[in-house]
Amino acid sequence: MTTKVRDLDEEATAPAADYLRLAMATEDPREAMRLALEGIAIADEAVARGAVEDPESRLLLLREVFKAHLRSGRPRSAQAIARKMTRLGALAEVAHADLGRACSALGRFEHAARSYRLAARFAPANRRATHWSATAMALWNAGQHDESLAALERALRWSTTTRPLHRAQHAMVEISRGRPAPELAAIIADLDASRAGEGYGRFVLGMIAHMRGEQSKAQPLLAEFVARNSNDAMRAATLAGEITKARAALVSARRAAR
Repeated sequence: MTTKVRDLDEEATAPAADYLRLAMATEDPREAMRLALEGIAIADEAVARGAVEDPESRLLLLREVFKAHLRSGRPRSAQAIARKMTRLGALAEVAHADLGRACSALGRFEHAARSYRLAARFAPANRRATHWSATAMALWNAGQHDESLAALERALRWSTTTRPLHRAQHAMVEISRGRPAPELAAIIADLDASRAGEGYGRFVLGMIAHMRGEQSKAQPLLAEFVARNSNDAMRAATLAGEITKARAALVSARRAAR
């Protein structure tokens, strides 16, 4: 009897893992979804025959379905799948972060912030700053400045290598609501000199320059950020609010230059 259960368990996990690898390897979102759903169906059949379900394998297969929906421009469907992922209880950090991405893509920034908070709760210490930073930016996109600053304080508390970015985010939020940011020149210089100044840091530096009226500095930074992230479905979903803000700032700067 023990041998039979073990064989069923292997039957549930091995083919599902094969389908997961294939789904992750393909560039076609429709094919990725098809493969992931086949893997889930095979695992379901094995469980129905008495195998023990592997929640992590199921979550990773569902995540491929989630990603396929996002890559195909269906954030509402992606959100529904991400909710299923959070109910599995496996890889909770990943599941809640993905739900946050889907909510951001839909412009539901307060919901996104709640999901990112939960991702931070389940994350190991070395990744908590990332999720608190995401929480802060979702709250900022929702217009909740005080809550955004509080989340950034948590990001700074957990950060080891990204403190220049979180300090600059803090300054950006303060400036956006008309308050001065102490030591701004040093904050900008620290971020510009750090690895965190690349990628998302271009957005932060660009927005600070834009809000200070330094459009010649802001435009190339924001244009680089939009170009780098808008054509990648996962990044575009995660950064939906920031891309919208960056584009609006670029339009404003171009109008002012006429």
